[in-house]
Amino acid sequence: MSEVVLQAAELVRRFRDAGRVVQVLDGVNLKVHRGESVAITGVSGSGKSTLLHLLGGLDRPDAGSVHLDGQDLFSLSEKRLSAVRNRSLGFVYQFHHLLPEFSVLENIAMPLLIGRVPVAEARHQAQALAERVGLAHRLDHRPHALSGGERQRVAIARAMVRRPACILADEPTGNLDRETALGVMQQLLALKADYGTALVVVTHDTELAAAMETGYRLEQRRLVPAG
Repeated sequence: MSEVVLQAAELVRRFRDAGRVVQVLDGVNLKVHRGESVAITGVSGSGKSTLLHLLGGLDRPDAGSVHLDGQDLFSLSEKRLSAVRNRSLGFVYQFHHLLPEFSVLENIAMPLLIGRVPVAEARHQAQALAERVGLAHRLDHRPHALSGGERQRVAIARAMVRRPACILADEPTGNLDRETALGVMQQLLALKADYGTALVVVTHDTELAAAMETGYRLEQRRLVPAG
């Protein structure tokens, strides 16, 4: 078995709502190995996105831990946590979250620039990845000029540009028609395979979930094997 790149142990998350405590996650455990693809499904409101935010260090649990490439995310300072996220994680969302004032090339290069890669090298790597996802003819376009599928391919390229240990994807095909969603799914899996990147996808898309190597379902605040 390949090494574990992402591990959650006994994650607990509670929220306060109108004066009462709502338990969303209660002892969630997960191991993701290098290069593995994992689908997490569950009904709306079951806590899938909350779990993904914890796995990415975007939210802190009430109890439990998350280790990424051997580092305990919640023991790190905010500055160090941001640096680890930039280097070792990529994020893809249902709504692409591209920066509207920047071009396709600039959006893809942004994680490299934030990581202080020299501009010329960042642009070179971003252009190579844009070509890989079929956007060589769109390098200078702003997000508003792209189709939904093209925007999501830019988002995938941006997530992959640092060749992170793991990609976290929240409903990456949820805003697309079936044909476009299939193309985006194939692009994501092809890059994941080429780069040896682990992939964790939260999805309602049964076809996307079935394409992952491992499946879990979030039920009664815990992860259980799907199917």
